[in-house]
Amino acid sequence: MDLNNVSVVVENLKKLFQKKSDTEVADVLTIPRTSLSTIKSRNAVGTMFEKIATIEKSISLDAIFLAKDDQEVECYSLANKAVLIAQHDPVKLQELSDLLEHYITINNTLKVILPLIQTIKGKNFITKLSEMWTGNGERMLIVLSRYLSHLQTVTLDMAHPKENFLNALKQFDISYKIKLPFFDDIDTGIISEQDRARLILWAETNLDDVSCYDMITANSKILEVVNNELNILNNAVLKKTGMKPTISVR
Repeated sequence: MDLNNVSVVVENLKKLFQKKSDTEVADVLTIPRTSLSTIKSRNAVGTMFEKIATIEKSISLDAIFLAKDDQEVECYSLANKAVLIAQHDPVKLQELSDLLEHYITINNTLKVILPLIQTIKGKNFITKLSEMWTGNGERMLIVLSRYLSHLQTVTLDMAHPKENFLNALKQFDISYKIKLPFFDDIDTGIISEQDRARLILWAETNLDDVSCYDMITANSKILEVVNNELNILNNAVLKKTGMKPTISVR
């Protein structure tokens, strides 16, 4: 476990106790300012742990010794408060455990799926910039984004996730329509069957049953990742694009 050095520990204490200076932190620890300076110069993490352990039972040691920035301090602190609230209620504690387990599952899924999605366009900014509105990768992402949105309206048989994921993709209406005030939906004509074919080839090559299952079950999070990979204009348009599913896949 990678514990923070004493300098980071002191900064985390400032965040937790809303202090601005090392002198104020020393007051919290009930030690002289000079003693805190010595502990910092020697990076005496063990001594710091002993001092902190005596001041407040409900404080999150994870927030102090593991958090690397203010946001992590806040997250560790909130998690600690949640456990303290739920610790005497088995039902609440189980609910909290299930919630955290679900978050971890989603996070691990995104770690696997995100690199796969990025292979559609590549991670290089210049590559993304050169494709812009109508690049092959950009159009594939548009199809994938609209397809994932469509999957929120249908139920797929999960016995064979990849097979059914691909079959539904092959049947999906890929027309890319934009809503404008006082006009019927306008088909941009940007998306073609070639874009579907490229996306199917990508899915066949890069996805397996597990990743297809994850893309279906963690749909909203995956969709967010896909849309973040789009250029700004397409991202904005897709948020206003009407979904008109033409099939139901069982």
